[in-house]
Amino acid sequence: MRRREVIELAGLGLGVGAFLPAWAQAEATNPWRQKLVSERLNVPLYRAAGGASFTQTSWDRAWTQIAGQLVKVRAASWSAAAGRSEKLGFHFDTDLTNEEAYAWAKLARLSGARLERRGERQAIAVARALDTTFGQPAATNHWLDLASSRSIVILGNAAGRPYPAYRTIQAAKAGGAKVWTLSDGTDRPVVGNLLKIAPQSELAILGGLIRFIIDSKRVDLDFIDTHTNAAFRLLPEFDFRGGLFSGFDPKVRGYNPESWSYEYLDGTRPARSENATDAGTVFDRLVRFFGPFTLGQVSRVTGVSEAVLRRFYAEVTAPESRPLSFVYTLSEATQPDLAEQQVRACAIASLLLGQVGRPGGGIVVLAPGWNPQGTLDVGAAGGLLPGYSGTPPRPGDDWVNWVQRNGLRSQRRLVALLRSWYEGQAADLGFGQLPRARSEERSFSQSGLEMLVCVGSDPLADAPWPLEKLKTLVVLGVDSQNRTARFWQKRAGTQTEVFFLPLAHPLEREGTITDTGRRIVLFTAERPPQGESQTGLTAVAGLWNRLQPLVAESAEARDRGLQAARWWKELTPTSVMAEMSGEDLRDPSQIDSSLQPQTLRCGVAVYAGVTRDLLQQRRSTEDASKLGLFPNYGYAWPGNVRVIANRASADLEGKSRLTPPFIRWDGEAWVGPDTPDIPPATQPTEPSATRSFRGTPEGVARLFAARFAGGLNPDTGIAFLSAPLPTLGPLPAYYVPWGSKRPNLLSPAQAEPPVPPA
Repeated sequence: MRRREVIELAGLGLGVGAFLPAWAQAEATNPWRQKLVSERLNVPLYRAAGGASFTQTSWDRAWTQIAGQLVKVRAASWSAAAGRSEKLGFHFDTDLTNEEAYAWAKLARLSGARLERRGERQAIAVARALDTTFGQPAATNHWLDLASSRSIVILGNAAGRPYPAYRTIQAAKAGGAKVWTLSDGTDRPVVGNLLKIAPQSELAILGGLIRFIIDSKRVDLDFIDTHTNAAFRLLPEFDFRGGLFSGFDPKVRGYNPESWSYEYLDGTRPARSENATDAGTVFDRLVRFFGPFTLGQVSRVTGVSEAVLRRFYAEVTAPESRPLSFVYTLSEATQPDLAEQQVRACAIASLLLGQVGRPGGGIVVLAPGWNPQGTLDVGAAGGLLPGYSGTPPRPGDDWVNWVQRNGLRSQRRLVALLRSWYEGQAADLGFGQLPRARSEERSFSQSGLEMLVCVGSDPLADAPWPLEKLKTLVVLGVDSQNRTARFWQKRAGTQTEVFFLPLAHPLEREGTITDTGRRIVLFTAERPPQGESQTGLTAVAGLWNRLQPLVAESAEARDRGLQAARWWKELTPTSVMAEMSGEDLRDPSQIDSSLQPQTLRCGVAVYAGVTRDLLQQRRSTEDASKLGLFPNYGYAWPGNVRVIANRASADLEGKSRLTPPFIRWDGEAWVGPDTPDIPPATQPTEPSATRSFRGTPEGVARLFAARFAGGLNPDTGIAFLSAPLPTLGPLPAYYVPWGSKRPNLLSPAQAEPPVPPA
């Protein structure tokens, strides 16, 4: 007997708090900040190598020992060619403030250490998918916008986690919105329909959704023709079958990277057809690519009957069910490649339906932790430089090699970052001091480290770390009974010295966080740190003050970066924010479009212009639009735009496509309840001359990502990085789940294509 596929649930009784004003959900009542601690760690503890138990120590003694050991590990494992220490690592949690994460990550990079943030690979995968599609490495909408949604599709069941967004979803459901959760788990959703699917079959059901949109002629042709690359012409040899899910390895599948490109009119401008439905266009190839995703095939892959699939597809794509939002709940257990492709599929569906750039539409990303977005923004993830200034350089990279791979936009941002760190004194501005990326794909926990510093994180929370192989372990944490503490209690005699240092609870820290809607919010401490616990900023200052004298007189090349770097005279949330947001900067566009970018200093380019004083002023809880925007609460990067690409809610003449009107051209300027997502330099121009997705070189969103040879963005006048290819091009036509021998879907050549709209 077939299992029950759809479970309908009413509200699960979240209580009166479920319907609190939406702005209040970002205040100190945030459940991630209010997390309970079983037993506080209030004093520094130390266990010597081979010791049987922990003894109390002092912060001063601990930092002196830790700094001395750090210097020894750096010296013994330093690679001059790579500019890094092979045996030193830092691991960060998502519960740090922006200022704490930035300062600790800066110290780690200056030390040449390997750094990683909890859930880093998945978070970077999602950022890549969003950046390639929309030109911004973040979600298009805030979860507060879900109040305007008429249909919500949730990928991944995370009902057991305290996402404030679920309150908004429940309120939207109470107001008549259709809510569906796609999950291979057994947990009950917060609200709405649970569509139980086979493990790792999300891509199949999303591919079926895209085909249904095409077959049922629900594609918004005006939108995709105006605001996407749908009508751009691709090279005739553009090939889907180069590699599929194996990473498109040319050695394995015969993939020809040169075929993944547009046709060009004059060597720089992509050719486009009169109609997106013409043969040879991006949309034409997309139609053919999703041919295998028939109802029958998707049903066999997902274990959901065709009747239920048809009901789901029809309900969420119906005109009366718009705006439609996709809510992607990011899990640390998700394979990064899968996360990347799932977000790309949601983006394609959103664009086909014309749901991007409007309140209540597009994509909302939810991630666990108090500050997952902010810690990624400011560079706590080792795979990205602060402010999305590109990826760390590879061994042997010079400026030319790095820019060819990362683009001029990233170069401008990195120059501003390096000037913040090194004052621009070196000929290469300090580029040579950046530690080089590692080429191996080994996990952080299997990298052969000798010394590991964990700030806010539990090194046993996510993976089995070989802790007993370390010479020194430093854990700054709140809970004295975490898994790592219990680990050492059972391993008396192990030759690893361990420091347990008390970190202040989130309620005892001040600074900023950036929620998953890109909104930077200021917090103040509700109480002083308990016992001898310290904030992340106080702790990193203690380590720096012990480390700097040990290398100040060194003549070793490895210590030049530490010696030349600018550090704060007084490490406070205000001073760190000042470095992150730049000096004399008003908005990020100054970095991307300035005629003299080499004169600018800004540690986190996307935070340019944000100050503590500004955030203190932006605490209004009014939302005159009733769209969940709260435009005067916090600051949303870039440029305080709440809905990315909101210019796409208007046609080429600037007339709003929405009722009531959203962003529109009034004859003299762009106006609306949100900050118009328009480059300041083009504000006075005619509306038809303004691109809707200013972050991509094409000026439009990408249904399929193709190489863009020119790369010159007309809004900024600078070349941007071409879309990373081919993993962010077309989605895989089939996928074999881990541990499974059955293929999910047929290849495009084996299935009939859908019928494109007229």
